[in-house]
Amino acid sequence: MRYRTNSKVLVGDEIVKVRELAERYPRGTARWYPKLQRYVKRLKVAIPEVGEVDLFIVWKHQRGGWYLTALASTLEGGVQAVMGVWNSRWSLEVSHRIRKQNLALGRCTCRSFAAHLRHADLVIEAFNLISEERQRSPGLSWRDAQRLAADRLESAMVTGMNSIAA
Repeated sequence: MRYRTNSKVLVGDEIVKVRELAERYPRGTARWYPKLQRYVKRLKVAIPEVGEVDLFIVWKHQRGGWYLTALASTLEGGVQAVMGVWNSRWSLEVSHRIRKQNLALGRCTCRSFAAHLRHADLVIEAFNLISEERQRSPGLSWRDAQRLAADRLESAMVTGMNSIAA
């Protein structure tokens, strides 16, 4: 899980903020993982509510600077395996945020579970249509892709209705 850098952990007999640990282990002292494109330092720490965990201090280059992230994990395995799991989870978080913010996934006011599922299906279908438009025209903005996808869907519905009526 992602861990706040202003949170405190127990290292040996000392209570210290994660940001202070990151200052003790700057990216130059952490190990460079070419496959991950990150510097990572793994430390055994204790979190009062959880117990002993592995704390990963991660330095990633982005937008002209180095960005600090801290991850706490109880997973067994090497750094690359744990980071792979985290990267997969983060991809899901980003995908969910895009759907929730841009496609009203969080605005469903339906009362039944079946209606919520149908709404989620429609949101995912809308996202897929918009993605197709952006693949066709790589420079297309999100808003323009929404409009084109809506127009295409409307045309398909009209054509489908006319063919049903005939």
